[in-house]
Amino acid sequence: MKGKQTVILISLVLLFISYIYDTNMKPVENMQVLSGAGYDIIEEVDGHITYSIPLSVYVFGEDNKITGEIKTGIGSTIGMTRGDRQRKSDNKFLLGLEKVYVISEDYAKFGIRNILDVLFTNSEVNDMGAVIVYNGKAEELLGYQVNGYPTSSDYLEGVIKNAQGYNFFTNNYKLTDVFVRVDSEGRKALIPYVEIKKTGPEVAGFAVFNKDKMVDKVNMQEGKILNLLREKKARGALNLQKDAKSYVDYYCEARRKVKVKKDGDNYKFIIDLNLEGDITSNEEFPSVIDNPELKKKLEAELSDKIEDECNAFIQKMKCEYKLDLLELGRVAAANFGRHQNKDWDKIVSTSDIKVNVKVKVDKEGRGNY
Repeated sequence: MKGKQTVILISLVLLFISYIYDTNMKPVENMQVLSGAGYDIIEEVDGHITYSIPLSVYVFGEDNKITGEIKTGIGSTIGMTRGDRQRKSDNKFLLGLEKVYVISEDYAKFGIRNILDVLFTNSEVNDMGAVIVYNGKAEELLGYQVNGYPTSSDYLEGVIKNAQGYNFFTNNYKLTDVFVRVDSEGRKALIPYVEIKKTGPEVAGFAVFNKDKMVDKVNMQEGKILNLLREKKARGALNLQKDAKSYVDYYCEARRKVKVKKDGDNYKFIIDLNLEGDITSNEEFPSVIDNPELKKKLEAELSDKIEDECNAFIQKMKCEYKLDLLELGRVAAANFGRHQNKDWDKIVSTSDIKVNVKVKVDKEGRGNY
């Protein structure tokens, strides 16, 4: 026992000495701590691509005041931008705390595979950071000043996390999620699409990817229905509205189950959506909780409206997008075999897709008064 204590004591002393004399150890004030990273491309006249990679870093000032600044590297490859950026920086960059990865729309349409490759091979980056697509230059969004936040990255992280409350968002927009979805059979990357409005940055919809390239985008209303049809479990708000004075707001949890049938080369998908939640405002069905028949009528009308919206989106997906945005190919491959070189986009776009919606109303806020 005494020998073990001696070994532990010697180890601690050596660790302390190595800490004192380690020239790489620096106080945080002397480090470039990243809050976010951006990806822009500059297309030159002769067809060559130049990469511009801005990093948002914290600046630690006096009186514990934290602000942010942008450090940008430019090069003919992503790797070359690192050397360009470092020679203009007086301190070492500290990776691992990145909150967001901002990809410009131009870059997203060009293809993000090289971004994923360079980040995947770097064990120091934070693969749990949120990925977003911005309709302008990434450097512009990273440098945007939001009141009360040291950097826009801190604000954007909160926007993506808290979007799960009312729009059927999930937490599947992290860097690691994009890694998985880009090359997996029957899957599609769906990344929040951000714009700067009068009140600041906000999610305006979703960037739709085919493999590693952005091919389209959907607005926020379509995005809610897309999430409803695509995600196994999500929460959000829906409504039944006839006019400005006659409406019902419904906040619910949605659960999705998909069944697939195959007849020769033909597939049929059945999507069962079970929604359960509360009425948050009601200007159409008074005393609905105390009236079973009225409650059934409300549930039926909500079911019909949601089903109609789902069918309208599926029709648009099949005819305009012509992509398997609902990841139905993943379900079919799991049932009938993977790696058979099937074009699931084409198969799903020509398949019969049926949606069944069941709505259950639990309660109505605090009741009537």
